[in-house]
Amino acid sequence: MTEDAYASESLDALQDCYLHFCRLIGREGRVTWAEERDVAWVMTPIPLPGFNRIIRIRMDADHADARIREISERFRTAGVRPTWWLDGRSTPMDLGDRLMRMGHLSETVPAMRGEASDVPELALPSGVTLAWADDPGPLGEAMNVIAAGFGMPAELGDALADLMAPIARPDHPARTVVARLDGTPVAAAQGILTGAAVAIFNVATLEAARGRGIGAAVTVAVLRDAIERGARFGVLESSAMGHSVYRRIGFRDIASLQVYGWPGS
Repeated sequence: MTEDAYASESLDALQDCYLHFCRLIGREGRVTWAEERDVAWVMTPIPLPGFNRIIRIRMDADHADARIREISERFRTAGVRPTWWLDGRSTPMDLGDRLMRMGHLSETVPAMRGEASDVPELALPSGVTLAWADDPGPLGEAMNVIAAGFGMPAELGDALADLMAPIARPDHPARTVVARLDGTPVAAAQGILTGAAVAIFNVATLEAARGRGIGAAVTVAVLRDAIERGARFGVLESSAMGHSVYRRIGFRDIASLQVYGWPGS
């Protein structure tokens, strides 16, 4: 497989997993999505950029500005600030410039991939135990850790737990793990298995528990669980903080994503 094909397969898997995850949590109508001729988009009740995305953008240059305004207005009417996720296949080629001229700000997010054969054995730091969120109790713990770990308002932890309730059961393709340090929840991660790929989302560790390898442990736990269920590789979007952690457990960069959002989104 060429490098371009490898990256394209990885990006397709990341997008497929994200859309599948949103379909699974949106069965009660609180998440809406569409795969249109030139974009796919997801709208949720969670007012955070990563939860409201426009992806797979293949717009015609002659109509791109009008489509950007049309899609943006759809989100604005719903009171949601979306983010536009561009990769090297997004069109038109000047789409990022168009978004910036309309007032969007940009940040770069690395997309990474790890092969099943490179995933290390799970090693838990001293005092750490793991629990799978197969019922509302551990799920609520995990979502509150994710909210706090990303600096979200505390009430969003409960909102996330409510949104994720449909996946809190054993053997679900979307799995959530929570790590407890001496009995206190301190880290969490989520994975969604789609075909041969598992996408890792929402890896978070409370500030006081960072630097102990707990974030790496929950990531490896989600990966190994998915490998046991048939995954042959994992994909994720990395924060600056997590990048070196993911590299140490076998991930490598496969693309740079440009994420465009309104100021304050």
